[in-house]
Amino acid sequence: NSKKDWFLKLDLIEFVYPYIKTFVNDEDFRSKVKQLNKEFERHNFAYRLIEGNIVEITSDNEIKSIEDAVNKSNENIRTHLQTALEKLSLSQGDYRNSIKESISAVECVCREITGESTLDKALKKLESKGVIFNSQMKKGLENLYYYTNDGSTGIRHALMDDKNAPTADEAIFMLVSCSAFVNYLIKKKSFPMKKLTFFLSIIAIIISVITIILFFCKVSPNSVVDSNTFISTLVALFS
Repeated sequence: NSKKDWFLKLDLIEFVYPYIKTFVNDEDFRSKVKQLNKEFERHNFAYRLIEGNIVEITSDNEIKSIEDAVNKSNENIRTHLQTALEKLSLSQGDYRNSIKESISAVECVCREITGESTLDKALKKLESKGVIFNSQMKKGLENLYYYTNDGSTGIRHALMDDKNAPTADEAIFMLVSCSAFVNYLIKKKSFPMKKLTFFLSIIAIIISVITIILFFCKVSPNSVVDSNTFISTLVALFS
């Protein structure tokens, strides 16, 4: 019984997680989760609590990458990543479907950027949508996708034997890698919009300056609206 007790305690943590999260301030809750993971680390425990799931991941950088991808993504991408975590968790251990959900999160963000129906097609169209990244990185992402389509793994196709069945190591690698790619693509996707916003701001400033110059050129000494009134109006608008 003593060997099973630690499993039961972890199951209890997963069970109460969503209920506690509902009633506790978000910042305080994350602080408590961080504190719990520190205790796991202090006792050299090989698991961490990530988004409500006990997972065999101990690297702080890997945990942060996964949490960032979950918290900064839209609902569709978040659902895939959370499901990948659940399938990877100690209580489920469904590694094939965890990997499937991880790559689906990447597929989801790529399809949203390009409007294509599959990841394979979307990857070819990313550059035309302003998402430009190194060709070798793109090839690495394509290889991850091809790995999930390999019939011997049983990830997207029926498993014929257990020789190449994915283990926890492959599932963890895919979750961390796909989370990193999701974070990367989201940043790349938002960059063109930031550039557009910057240029529009510059144009707005130039137009304002030209308007002020034209105003001072046209206002006559006897005008009802003098320069002081105009400057006061500008100050009031921007204050």
